[in-house]
Amino acid sequence: RALDFPFNIVTFVLGSCPPHLGKMAAQNEVEIASPSVDIAESLERARPSQHVIDCAIGFSAGGAYGLTSVLVGQPLDTVKTRMQARADCRQSGTLSTAWHLARTQGVAGLYRGGLPVVLGGTLFRSAQFGVYEVVMKQLKQHTTPYKWGVLDWQGAFAGV
Repeated sequence: RALDFPFNIVTFVLGSCPPHLGKMAAQNEVEIASPSVDIAESLERARPSQHVIDCAIGFSAGGAYGLTSVLVGQPLDTVKTRMQARADCRQSGTLSTAWHLARTQGVAGLYRGGLPVVLGGTLFRSAQFGVYEVVMKQLKQHTTPYKWGVLDWQGAFAGV
């Protein structure tokens, strides 16, 4: 029986078939297929389509947004929670509480408990941006161009 690959992976990686692989193939009655497709064609087929690239951009942008929003907001949330939970922090201001926390526990103290928020925010925003990108692309491809109609005027007058 023959193992039919788009191209001979062993030959592609190593440059030639090693002797022990040939012996193993002979023992198991396996024939290693020769290149049936040019390597350049195989690599061209393996390149992701524009649709996949667009989806990846949307998901990556959402992940970056989720990560940065948590990195910026987590210290403020930590200070707010500390001010709400501790009586000694209620009388002092936000900046003095943040300064005291950073001085006693370091900058890492401002991000205490932030890992679940980072993971959740990153995944949530990534899915939100990615799904939005896919849905908008599908809607643009499968809907007719927009024209003013009766319902538009009704909506405009209702807003007034």
